[in-house]
Amino acid sequence: MSKVKELYKYLVCRRFLYRLNRLLFVLSTRGIGILNYENTILSGEEFVLKKLSKHQYENFVCIDVGANCGLYSQKVKRIIAHSTVYSIEPHPGAFYTLKLGEKSYGYYAFNIAFSDKKATLKLFDRAEEPGNTNSHSHASVHADVIESIHNAQLGMVHSVEATTVDAFLEVQSIEHINLLKIDVEGHEFSVLLGAMQSIKAGKIDFIQFEFNQMNTVSKVFMRDFFGLLRGYKLYRMLQDFLAPLDINETLICELFAYQNILAVRDGVFVPK
Repeated sequence: MSKVKELYKYLVCRRFLYRLNRLLFVLSTRGIGILNYENTILSGEEFVLKKLSKHQYENFVCIDVGANCGLYSQKVKRIIAHSTVYSIEPHPGAFYTLKLGEKSYGYYAFNIAFSDKKATLKLFDRAEEPGNTNSHSHASVHADVIESIHNAQLGMVHSVEATTVDAFLEVQSIEHINLLKIDVEGHEFSVLLGAMQSIKAGKIDFIQFEFNQMNTVSKVFMRDFFGLLRGYKLYRMLQDFLAPLDINETLICELFAYQNILAVRDGVFVPK
């Protein structure tokens, strides 16, 4: 196999094939679950939730961290019977919409942030553009996410109160989480740091988080998630498949572009 690879490199690593090779690489990343953000089918979210719905839970507990306006929380309530969903959103504008749907969809909305400790955080918005009412959709505690990643001007800065997953579970008397979903624009690792007591105690079965360009700002690698989530196996979510990740395959793992990762606690079934 090594000789075949060496011959292949001699044949295709040429100037006149560079654009073709680049295109093939970009297309291949889509095939392994990268940048498939167009809808919840391509992102793998529908696949995971439907597989989880096949199991009979007396009460499926989900915490949706970075719930925004509540679309994912609504989807959990619709797909998984007997589910209790805690929807966490610090942005005041997004929370207003989230709160409006609380009674209709049956989730519980909380206007707080999660982090590695209790603190007051700055949440940065993009400057509003004419006709754009969703400046909050990519709000982040990292200003560089707005300026460098989204190439936008900074807008309003909100002061938001943050707690930890561990503290929230204690206050709400939650003994076990079936699914912890985190989408917080580059702050995922800090949220997990605030859940370490629960993680070490085996209180969280599945953890879904985004890994993307924002991690170049927060300076968190996939290797860091592997190190933090000992006792879990990590998978990249595709529309009909969970692709296992091996941290030793750096070329496959350390791709800083949109992807959903599912961490599955050892001893818990893997959705297939």
